[in-house]
Amino acid sequence: MTVAYGSHCCMLPAVGRRPSQVDRARRGPMRHAEKASIPSRYTVTRAGVIEMLAGRLQRGDVTPGDLLTRTLAMTREPALEAVFLELCEERADREARASAGRHRRGRPLGLLDGIPVAWKDLFDMAGLRTTAGSRLRLDSEPAREDAEAVQRLAAAGTVSVGKTNLSELAFSGLGLNPHFGTPANPWSTEQTRIPGGSSSGAAVAVATGAVPFAIGTDTSGSVRVPAAFTGLVGFKPTAGRYPQGGVYPLSRTLDRVGPLAPSVRDAFLLDQALRGRRPSSPATPALRGVRVVVPEDPVVDDADAEVRAVFTRAVEALREGGARISRMEMPSLQQARAAMRQYGSITAAEAYAFHRHALERTGRAVMDPLVVMRLYEGRNMSAADLATLHCVAGEAQRSLRHELAGALLLIPTVPCLAPLATPIAEDLDRAHRANRRVLANTVLGSFLDLPGVAIPCGLNAEHRLPVSCLLCGASGEDARVLATALAIEDALDDAGLWHSPAGRFLSEEL
Repeated sequence: MTVAYGSHCCMLPAVGRRPSQVDRARRGPMRHAEKASIPSRYTVTRAGVIEMLAGRLQRGDVTPGDLLTRTLAMTREPALEAVFLELCEERADREARASAGRHRRGRPLGLLDGIPVAWKDLFDMAGLRTTAGSRLRLDSEPAREDAEAVQRLAAAGTVSVGKTNLSELAFSGLGLNPHFGTPANPWSTEQTRIPGGSSSGAAVAVATGAVPFAIGTDTSGSVRVPAAFTGLVGFKPTAGRYPQGGVYPLSRTLDRVGPLAPSVRDAFLLDQALRGRRPSSPATPALRGVRVVVPEDPVVDDADAEVRAVFTRAVEALREGGARISRMEMPSLQQARAAMRQYGSITAAEAYAFHRHALERTGRAVMDPLVVMRLYEGRNMSAADLATLHCVAGEAQRSLRHELAGALLLIPTVPCLAPLATPIAEDLDRAHRANRRVLANTVLGSFLDLPGVAIPCGLNAEHRLPVSCLLCGASGEDARVLATALAIEDALDDAGLWHSPAGRFLSEEL
């Protein structure tokens, strides 16, 4: 069956009120954008984007208005036309002016004050519609107030520039969207590759340097997968670490807010702000003596050969950096995988329950066929089966904690490289298989409520595409996972394996 993703998006005009992707979606389906390119003359250092920009702002080298002007200029580039669904320029200008005043008085709110941020279009922002990437919500009422996460970063002084594209209803790991267009992976070369999803626009906005960081959501891998495919750091927290209020739901049990950023240091600072704390620069702990388990399991062994090769080099770099690497079977992973195979998906069941009325009324005619297919996978799950899945998840979480015995878990974030966009977009069955493949590892972390940091760990030899490793801990070990990820990032950098996207925000022009 063919999925009709339509024609290419039109270019944004340079002046006047620019039609948003929401406006364009009313006129018909769109396909993926033209591929963007990584500006290789710029680099991101270990210090990360946030601390670098904070220093420049505090010294007066740049102003919040300069950063906002750069972001808005980049949104006009053809390669980014499927990245932002809606801009909030008046709000951003107001926030940038307020930040500039604080900096002039020498009283910034902290490291994030004056730095632009983009939000996946699941977050309510006062005065804007929350489309969830779906035509079903084009005429929804504008939000009356900001989501709690938006409020927390606003309290830290960030400048919210707008909302980014996503897979429809956040229910795909591929990042395709036939209504608003599909953001092109900026690591694409001859042919456009998918960005990963569902936080596709957020990832591409950061990877191209349009914004220094963005906030997405992750239910089965929707932050970690696009981070892996675009060479970013993505963090999925344990349940309850960040507020979910004002975030359009997919699975109320598994939905998590999560940051996408160029470095672990940036993600660490965003973690503090999302918890309502004043961000402070982290100290990187020693890697020597840290116990890391690489499981003898399909999450490693079934990865494509080119992914395994890069991952193996990364593991050896950590060993040389002093980490104590061990391999062992992990029955908890087998238990989780078997339960999902037998009973189905918690996400599909909860998503179908939430969307079933819209789906049955008008949804099938106007929705992405891949999303429709996945929603119907949850239609026949009984309440007893759903309860059993939650019970097994709890048992497997306890087993995993016992198996790790204080160690951390390291696996490939995604078992394959970013696939080409067109073959997947034109074939529903292929898209469905690809979706299962890209989510194969991250869905286990969601089922087991494992905090996980996706960390770039090298480029494959043939296509020079990013490969990512996923560092996980037992539920609730977010702080330890983030701290250890700092040390891992440094070790990979020492070995020449850390390839952060080149951020235009670190241009000498600023």
